[in-house]
Order: sequence, then C-alpha cells, then structure tokens
Amino acid sequence: MKSDPRLLENPKYGSVLADAQGLKFKWPKGDFSQLSWNDVEEVCAFKRDLLMTDLICLEFKKSDKDEYYEINEEMAGYHDLLELIPEHLPKFDLNWFPDVAFPAFDRNHLVKWKRA
Repeated sequence: MKSDPRLLENPKYGSVLADAQGLKFKWPKGDFSQLSWNDVEEVCAFKRDLLMTDLICLEFKKSDKDEYYEINEEMAGYHDLLELIPEHLPKFDLNWFPDVAFPAFDRNHLVKWKRA
C-alpha cells in the first residue's frame, strides 16, 4: 500500500494554494505572495541536497521579470497543486519526477514548462 505524500507536508515550511486565478504563497516567516497563472512564464523542477535526503522543488518564473517563486514538497498544498497545474498551464507534463529525483543528490535542474 502506497502512503500519501501529503503526510510529509507541513505548514511550518510554508504553503501554496492554487485557484482559477493563480497561486497564493504563504512563506515560512508569514509573508504572502501571489502569482497569476497568466504571469507564469516558466516552471523549473530541481532538487536540493540536504545531506541525508533530497528536497524536490518547483520554481515559477514571473513573465518579463527576474522574479521567481520557489516551492517544495514539504510545503502544505504542494501535492494538491501538482494535480491542478495541467489545468492552467497547457501541456505541463506531470511525468517529470523521475528525471529530477534520480540520480540521488544531483541537482537535476530542468525546465518543465515554458510559455510559447
């Protein structure tokens, strides 16, 4: 039986909420940010080496700006967001995880979606 990855999510690491308008982020220090789906220019996937484990991350680049919003698998709402992304970012491929997860401890930074 497979365990639910949502069990690893914890709001102390921040949270992400997606709706029809876009993404809402609450960062660990309590500040908030928003990003409209229309303003997403690119989505990258990568992982951070935390010595004993890896942390899977997604980074959303805002259009026409050098502004990025990084989320990770420990943030509340992360796995729910993964299910919603293809509804709002056409042709976003959810089969990116193995490309980033393996080999272990390599950054494996990949552009997974880019606005045409």
